[in-house]
Amino acid sequence: MNLRPSENLSEAQVRSGLRSVIADGMFAEAMIALTGGTFLVAMALQMGATNFQLGILASMPTFCSLAQLVSIWFVKKYNNRRAVSVISNIFGRFPLFIIAFLPFVVPATTGVTALIFVLFFHYFLGSVAGPAWNSWMKDLIPAKELGSYFSQRGRVTQILNVSLSLSLALGIDYVKLHFPDHQLMVYSGMFLLGGVFGMLGVLALARTPEPKSDMGNENIFKLLSKPIKDVNFRKLLIFNSAWAFALNIATPFFSVYMMKTIGLPISYIIILGIVGQISDILSLKMWGRYSDRFSNKTIINISAPIYVVCILAWAFTGNFGIPLLVIINIFSGFSTAGINLALGNIGFKLAPKEEA
Repeated sequence: MNLRPSENLSEAQVRSGLRSVIADGMFAEAMIALTGGTFLVAMALQMGATNFQLGILASMPTFCSLAQLVSIWFVKKYNNRRAVSVISNIFGRFPLFIIAFLPFVVPATTGVTALIFVLFFHYFLGSVAGPAWNSWMKDLIPAKELGSYFSQRGRVTQILNVSLSLSLALGIDYVKLHFPDHQLMVYSGMFLLGGVFGMLGVLALARTPEPKSDMGNENIFKLLSKPIKDVNFRKLLIFNSAWAFALNIATPFFSVYMMKTIGLPISYIIILGIVGQISDILSLKMWGRYSDRFSNKTIINISAPIYVVCILAWAFTGNFGIPLLVIINIFSGFSTAGINLALGNIGFKLAPKEEA
């Protein structure tokens, strides 16, 4: 398949590409639902993971984001964002097939270590694909449609995630109750299916056209220093760094806390997550509309304090139980929908076209 950029794209090619991006989003969301989040934690616990190993699993996606620097070098060298994104995702999603067979070929004593090792390549190569994809989307999606398009994409992927996660959780709890010795086999099947969906997403990406861009001949180190010199982009980086730190210091262990301390079944945990996702879905259209009409900063000023209160409220879940967990997830979904959309749009709008 030809992965070279196009000098000019017709309106029909752009619209076809936007549909392919939504298809990729749905396949990628199915992959994530099957292989990440609560299900990954549950599989690791089933394999005997310690709290330290769970912490490594939780921090790995953030740590591997350093690979974005590699992506910038590739895009700069080859000026082909579609090829960088597609090839990186092919190699990044293939490890999911390997993980599917780990419980059957690796001794139980080293199973979690092998899981962490293989997942490293999944997250690392996924991070290589990220910046190339972001720059590609900035040039493909009409600027006036950024908010509404990503809110639409977010809604359909979240609806898919909700449906798939609930079905999987009920199935896992049924297996846990009636066939407890077969739980690892179920998780292996989920990773195998996740790999299939991941590759289908790559196929959708490969069919998405890329407008040709001019990367220039500037030294890459000077290029990387430009975002820091841009006052507004520097403010975005500072906020985003602080925000990521605040989220990742606690949120990865919420699922562990609900499983091990409160003792909730996986289906309860997934249903609570779905409550948050439904809140996210219902609010995305509103946030997208506000993003196109008003300021993204206003959305952050509203959403961020709400989410901070939600994190603090976890300290009281031991006293108020499931009712408080439901409330937390409702407001968490509402606020994160606004924050994620606004941060993405600000980054897209601040980045110059030739240096996205």
